[in-house]
Amino acid sequence: MRTATDRKVVLSIYKAIFDKTPSINPYPRVQLNPGYLVVGTAAVKRNFTQSNISSEQLKILPEIRQNLEAVAHCVQNKWLCILVGPSSSGKTSVIRILAQLTGFPLNELNLSSATDSSDLLGCFEQYNAFRNFRMVVARVQHLVDEYSSLLSQSSQVTLLSKSKSLVSSWLSFLYKIDSCLLENPSSFLNDADSLSKLTEIVEYMSKVLGEGFLPVSWSKRSLDQITKTIVKLQSDEKKQSTKFEWVTGMLIKAIENGEWVVLENANLCNPTVLDRINSLVEPCGSITINECGVIDGEPVTVTPHPNFRLFLSVNPKFGEVSRAMRNRGVEVFMMAPHWQLNEEASNSDELVLRGVERFLALSGIPGDKLVASMAKAHVHAWRNGQTIGVRITYLELEQWVHLFQLLLMNGNQLLWSLQLSWEHIYLSSLGVTDGKDVVDLGRDTYLSDTESFMGGGQPVPQIQEKLTMIRLQRSYCMLPTGQWNRQPKRTFNSIWCGLVGLHPIWSHISRCRKNLKSLCKVDPDAVPIPMMSSKLIDIAAADEQSKPLSKTLFESLSSVGVLRLSSQQWVAENNYNHTDVSSFIRFLDSLRVLEKKILCEIVGSPSFPVLIQLYTEVIEKHSFFWSDLVSSSDECKLFSFWSLIKAVKKLENSFPEEVHVVLEESKNINNIALHGEPEKSLLWAYGGHPSLPVSAELYLKQQKFLQLCSTIWPLKSESDGQGNDHLTKAIAFSGPELCLLALEEIVATGFGFSSWMEISSIARSESSSLDVDLLAVLQHLLVARSTEHKDLLDVRNLLKPALEYSLSSTRPPQTLVAHQKLLWAIDARASVLRVDTKIAGFVLELWYWWHSVLWKNCQIGLMGLQSISEIGNCRVMSPSMLIHPVKAATIDHILDTAFVVKDYPVQSMKFLSASRVLWKSSQSYQEMPGSLLSIARSLFQQMVYTHQKSYEPEVYADIKSAFDAVEKKQTEMDGIKSLISLISLSSHQKMKSVTRSFVEPLAKHLYLECSSNEFYSNLGLAWIYLGGMRFNLLNSLNVIDPALKITCKLAEVEEKISSLKLNIEVREECEYLSGLLYTGDSDERTECRLSKLKTERKKLRRKVIFRSDSNKYQNLRRALDEFAGFLTRPISLVKDIDKLDWNQVVEQVFNWQETATSFIDRLSSDYSEYVDITQPIQVSVYEMKLGLSLFVSGTLLGKILNRFDVDTVDSVMLLYVSVHEQLRNNVVLSSSDPYAAYYIFICESNSSI
Repeated sequence: MRTATDRKVVLSIYKAIFDKTPSINPYPRVQLNPGYLVVGTAAVKRNFTQSNISSEQLKILPEIRQNLEAVAHCVQNKWLCILVGPSSSGKTSVIRILAQLTGFPLNELNLSSATDSSDLLGCFEQYNAFRNFRMVVARVQHLVDEYSSLLSQSSQVTLLSKSKSLVSSWLSFLYKIDSCLLENPSSFLNDADSLSKLTEIVEYMSKVLGEGFLPVSWSKRSLDQITKTIVKLQSDEKKQSTKFEWVTGMLIKAIENGEWVVLENANLCNPTVLDRINSLVEPCGSITINECGVIDGEPVTVTPHPNFRLFLSVNPKFGEVSRAMRNRGVEVFMMAPHWQLNEEASNSDELVLRGVERFLALSGIPGDKLVASMAKAHVHAWRNGQTIGVRITYLELEQWVHLFQLLLMNGNQLLWSLQLSWEHIYLSSLGVTDGKDVVDLGRDTYLSDTESFMGGGQPVPQIQEKLTMIRLQRSYCMLPTGQWNRQPKRTFNSIWCGLVGLHPIWSHISRCRKNLKSLCKVDPDAVPIPMMSSKLIDIAAADEQSKPLSKTLFESLSSVGVLRLSSQQWVAENNYNHTDVSSFIRFLDSLRVLEKKILCEIVGSPSFPVLIQLYTEVIEKHSFFWSDLVSSSDECKLFSFWSLIKAVKKLENSFPEEVHVVLEESKNINNIALHGEPEKSLLWAYGGHPSLPVSAELYLKQQKFLQLCSTIWPLKSESDGQGNDHLTKAIAFSGPELCLLALEEIVATGFGFSSWMEISSIARSESSSLDVDLLAVLQHLLVARSTEHKDLLDVRNLLKPALEYSLSSTRPPQTLVAHQKLLWAIDARASVLRVDTKIAGFVLELWYWWHSVLWKNCQIGLMGLQSISEIGNCRVMSPSMLIHPVKAATIDHILDTAFVVKDYPVQSMKFLSASRVLWKSSQSYQEMPGSLLSIARSLFQQMVYTHQKSYEPEVYADIKSAFDAVEKKQTEMDGIKSLISLISLSSHQKMKSVTRSFVEPLAKHLYLECSSNEFYSNLGLAWIYLGGMRFNLLNSLNVIDPALKITCKLAEVEEKISSLKLNIEVREECEYLSGLLYTGDSDERTECRLSKLKTERKKLRRKVIFRSDSNKYQNLRRALDEFAGFLTRPISLVKDIDKLDWNQVVEQVFNWQETATSFIDRLSSDYSEYVDITQPIQVSVYEMKLGLSLFVSGTLLGKILNRFDVDTVDSVMLLYVSVHEQLRNNVVLSSSDPYAAYYIFICESNSSI
């Protein structure tokens, strides 16, 4: 897996097979303790001797930590590690860092094509006593170093006192040896004292081994070999000998002494040479050295020391190692962790620049500005080097830094040293031909501003300070700002130890961690677990005894976040000294008492999951309220206050006393606006309301479009119908026949528009009837909340033809917007169809335009206010379609009109157009009064069902059952009383308040049987109470505009997202700088929470409403309150109608209708920005207007029947039917009498009236 693509494919295969996303740590944490080197999840036991690598080479960059962890795993498991990568990719550096940090000696051997097995294993060479002496000294020095390191870790005073003479004698021996080597290298062989001292040291080490007080690594056999060599030097090896002896190679020495070996450029060596050591890297492997002969008749076999490790470095540009060797090792390809990102991010300059700046800071470059300039110059060379095929690596950067520092130490000027070292290093790497322009451009762009290099200070202390703060934040140990500033010299450990005892939550964490570590026998050095990590819970998951401790630890860790938020909030309140919040101090103090009580009892609570969720909401609302209190407007302050009180009330069952105190203190705040938060109108929220543009731009575009529509299709037309000015309007509204009619009559007589309007009234009547059918089906779906695919498709089958027909009538298209919205919604949800609040909003818009068009004048409205019924000298205003047969009246008017012979073509066109309209509207539909009754019942149920949240689940189920019972006529008065009593159980105060005044009479008028003579009166009363109930349920507007509520909620969500993103950025920076020890589920939980917040933000943004004038909201509230007092007059009139003179009744009805119409028009004109609020109110007033008209019409019908001594209206209808049948039978049809046939066609078309 040497490419990012290959690795991602492997990860996808892993996820497909195991159904789990593998977690790969891009920046493992490197931790060092006396016992272990921990890199991510790998722990390597440290050696106590010193390595032979300079500490200056220790630059643990974030980019290499992932590879460092992989190599550490190989070391931990004693695997052969094959590091693969191009030159200067850090292969050998990684091994050097590991060797330095663990304390193991590292032997480096550079292989080539000339390398032989003797270079690795050894060979026969002429005897050399000096070589043997040097070998003995080196081995004894290794023993002394290890012994000294072990003593430094030991607490045994006696051993420390004994070691003084040993160390002093060893140091004196080394000094003497160094002097002899400088003066006469061969003199030490004639010095018996030197060899005797070596013998004494070896004997002492043998004694230490026998006592067993220290965990030494040497054995009795190795000490005997050293002694044997010393004795040989003392006895017969004082003279030079010509014989040969076996000299062990570097690899064998490392195998025996437990050292590390790295074979660099292993792929350049002959494969047969490397295959020679294949047996060594086998599990429990060994190597047989046949080259040295046999000893005691047996070949020499060497078993590796437990600390021995072997590494190979390979540059794939020059080939690979043998397949046999690769199969025995683990290949680590040197690739930066950027491969885990997407393709664009993995090659971005920003990631490379970040690592280069880190390298320069660790290299001691002073000044953050100088570091930034040098880093940008290096990235410039790296980027341009890729284009010309030259790899620029950290090697060039290290050489540049080294040369730059040397020039400065020699007294050269800063700018000259910087530019000269830049040109010397990078020009040699890039080449003079291709790199000259690149180097010159980098010098002039990044390395020419001398003044900018002089400031900025040392970056390393800044990084250390940031790391300290990040460690504090990661541990959620938040201190007051003042305390931190007063004690800047306190260490992190001292701060942490002081904070652990501040709160019981920390005590729970400390106690549970200690007990779990003891129970699971976890070595804290080999497995370091951060304080806030849940890794210990995962380790103890298999142990049943640890479950109570794991549960407590999990709850404590989960509570730290809210503890941090609470501490921050309390500190902010304590540090705020302004008097503008003095009236809230007692309330805030009581709230703090509640919060402290919860935090002390939350861990171990039986209802912890619920309690932590509720408390999180409280502390977040508390924080938002405080921010609004000290900075925001009054409206935002009110919203955040009410949100906080609502969150506090949810804790009443768990902490009744503390919550009661908080609520009482909230009532004592000296701000009247904070008291008595009105309930949210559930009917407005869930019963549907229009949507408005979310921005000023969309709002202005919408207003311009509506003005254009009003110009072309005015909702109110002119009273006169003369002249040719209406040609455009006639053509805009009509079909082909009506266009021709208008055109011919305009040419012939000049009165075409009026004739066209006579015929188009039939189309307007049919459009209204189609809407009634459509609304009846939609109301049924809203009540049933159907999710059946077939139900909404049936709606579509009704909606589409109704829309097409209405567009061909004189109905303005802006009144059909809701039809199109609903059609789009159904088409867009073809796969997931459901009835929701948005559908309910479209239906309410349909109702508004149906009522609106119904009450407009005859030119634009379907049934205008011009139709007047008379009794005596009284005139009653009513929608014409509800009491007037439009089709019959229109045809009768056409037939009775006298015309001259020259107008015969125009009159013929009238007949043809009327026939066309009648034919298209000849489909049968339900009787209008019956439809209005059924719709009223559905509207009543919908208004009750929108208050589902205010009922207990059992009560709501009983309400639905009661509605089903009264619908099926299973019960009469008892069922209605039961339904009313159930509705009165609502926790919504507004619903409870209208139960007796509106719900009870409404239910009786809707579901009790009545005579045919009382049908219209009863239907009118039902609509009056229906509209009154809707108005009262809607007229509970909050002090705050609902649009502002959405804005405040969105601001809160935005702040949460911003805070969470900042937290993620800080964590990522911390993981980049200090590394991540474990990759757990915390990141997934954070990402999941962020995803939920973004989803919530997306929903809120859709609900955002733009108000062009937000100051009108309070005026709107006052206007609604004023009209609410006027709303009771129709009900009072209905109750007193028998006591009043008919003329008085008609006058009061007329006045109320005019006032209601004026109120509706005022809402449309003065508060167009609040159509989401005003339109549901207007629908309620329209419903009362409709109900009052129906009631007066029913009363008028009763008076007419009484005048003619008719008992019931049914007898009149029977008489009409019999006359209609007799007419049909007696009329003789002939081809010469088209009017007779046409008359019968008209009678059949109006037979349902």
